[in-house]
Amino acid sequence: AWHAIDGNRVVYYPWQVMPDPNGGSEEYRFGCATILEYAGAGLWSHQEDLYNPREAERVMKRWMAAAPPRGGLLFCHPAASAVASSGADANDPIAPARLREAAYLGSTAFVEDLAAAGIGLGRAWLTTQSV
Repeated sequence: AWHAIDGNRVVYYPWQVMPDPNGGSEEYRFGCATILEYAGAGLWSHQEDLYNPREAERVMKRWMAAAPPRGGLLFCHPAASAVASSGADANDPIAPARLREAAYLGSTAFVEDLAAAGIGLGRAWLTTQSV
């Protein structure tokens, strides 16, 4: 990975990594250039992720195909504020990533990818009310 710093701007290349759904050492990752703007006082004011959506899609499909019959859990960025409007929470530095991921998770492409991998969605968390 690399990084560059210019004034309040930090640019770096992190891997977007999903854990092996079988607990093994198989790699599920794609590259991403991230741009951050430092706001001061230990806070960031902006984050933008640039990646190849086709590469991300290939990795996601591989991950879903490898998911074991017992299921798996994948953390994603989307939140209610991400889909509220194009002016998602202005104080949320990863709002653009939330919007992209929410768009995919709400698309027919995601439903088709799940079906192709034989995956159904279910609750990941139980509350005392749902027991």
